[in-house]
Amino acid sequence: MNPGKSFPGWLWVMAAFLSGKLLLFVGYPELGWQYLNPELWVRWDSGHYFAIAEHGYEAFPCFTRFPEYASNQAALCGNCGWMPGFPALIWLLQQLGFSAATSAQFIVQTAFLLFLNFLWHHVFSHSGTKGKLLLFLTACWPGTVYYQAAFPIALFVLVVVMCLYYLKEEQLLRAMLCAAGASLVYSTGFLLGAAIVPYILFRYRDNVKQMLPFLLVPLSSFASFGLVIGIQWMQTGVFAAFFQTQTKYGHGMNSPIKILGLIVQRAITAPQPDVRFSDWVTLLLTAGLLALIIWYLIRGRDTAIKLLLLGYVGCFWLVPLSMSPHLAFYRQAAALAPLVLFLTELPRKAIFSLLICALIINPVFARLFLLDLLP
Repeated sequence: MNPGKSFPGWLWVMAAFLSGKLLLFVGYPELGWQYLNPELWVRWDSGHYFAIAEHGYEAFPCFTRFPEYASNQAALCGNCGWMPGFPALIWLLQQLGFSAATSAQFIVQTAFLLFLNFLWHHVFSHSGTKGKLLLFLTACWPGTVYYQAAFPIALFVLVVVMCLYYLKEEQLLRAMLCAAGASLVYSTGFLLGAAIVPYILFRYRDNVKQMLPFLLVPLSSFASFGLVIGIQWMQTGVFAAFFQTQTKYGHGMNSPIKILGLIVQRAITAPQPDVRFSDWVTLLLTAGLLALIIWYLIRGRDTAIKLLLLGYVGCFWLVPLSMSPHLAFYRQAAALAPLVLFLTELPRKAIFSLLICALIINPVFARLFLLDLLP
């Protein structure tokens, strides 16, 4: 009997989903039943999302509330660096009587389960054993703790993978809606528009009339981001509050090679084990992504898909990598989960090796996160 055919698809999806949760428990087993407490997963930026759900956007000079900012500093504080999609869903559930923490848990658990289910039914179920390995790799992707926490990353990877799939299948309206959704749920979601432009330009290079409608997909991503900027302006009276809020963190454009050099140096010299671990994982992921790109450039046959891969890695890894060595790259790694769409052609042994690496990395990340060592 072939177990792959005797088990219904939903069982494979649920088994993968629970395996990801088990990894988090393994990382901090002392918590026991407290692991199921929604409040446990409210950390760091979660407060910003809850504040947006409660009273909308606010912006104010940092020195007016925080003494560590000099009175002549123009730094802008508030919650305008975060997108409204996740808070809007929290607000809706709060109207039904749920707390913010419980609402967040319902959203992220449902979103990640839908993410796995979508990939299984549309991509992995046709690939036999390799598809099952990819399903479990997705559930145990580096940074799994951010699909459990009160963050919108599970929601983000769901809409992104749907957008990429529908774009490839030429389902224009669905791809547009998902692209717009990516900008509404995650701060760098608007970069999805830039990531898919080269793919569209190349795929429809011989038919401009067919190309123009599909350029509405990235346009919808940029338009929804612009809508958020407008809403923030209306609520705070500060133009481009999103960018002003982000500026105070010292983000800027640099050479990715320069930032990698700084991360290597810190990985070797940092006294804190958590910093060293995170930096080495960042370097490992960078090396793995470069290897994937090289493999695709050599072995891949579809140039349009190569451009889509390059666009996604460039916008969601190399662009953040060029901004600052102090970004939360372990959180950014979680946003890379849609890359599983590009792993279906890898050899089975390579996928299995990636799964083993994820099984080792994720419990450590979970522990560091729950110890408040990872923002």
